[in-house]
Amino acid sequence: MDGVRKGIVGLLVGVAGGAVAAMLLAPKRRQSAAVSESSKAASDVMLDLGERTIEGVQSLWRGITAAQSTAGLMPDERISLRIRSEMDRRGIWNPHLDVTTVDGTVYLRGRESDSARVDTIVSLVRQAPGVSEVVDEIRRE
Repeated sequence: MDGVRKGIVGLLVGVAGGAVAAMLLAPKRRQSAAVSESSKAASDVMLDLGERTIEGVQSLWRGITAAQSTAGLMPDERISLRIRSEMDRRGIWNPHLDVTTVDGTVYLRGRESDSARVDTIVSLVRQAPGVSEVVDEIRRE
């Protein structure tokens, strides 16, 4: 299965490389006065395709990396990593926060200036799979 994923990633990276090349060449073509409207439309389609391909490769790579990074972790470490990843994905991660899990109990420590953000974080952690209790020790500044 791992070989199939690597093959798919390789294929997508190749397609993305071609799309990037098209994007790099497109501005030069657009500067030429002799370029037809259909050529401009095709160029726009290639740019859109390239952007979507790159986004797809990034998404697939993040999924593979996340799966590999949790493979050797203990259950509590996985819970902490998932919580941090979800907070980062939602844009509510703060580098002044610490998430530690011990026997299913998640300890939130650090500081945060936005009280509403703290409430969102605590709610998110309570809903995370494997969490039995949340200890909120975040200093509101």
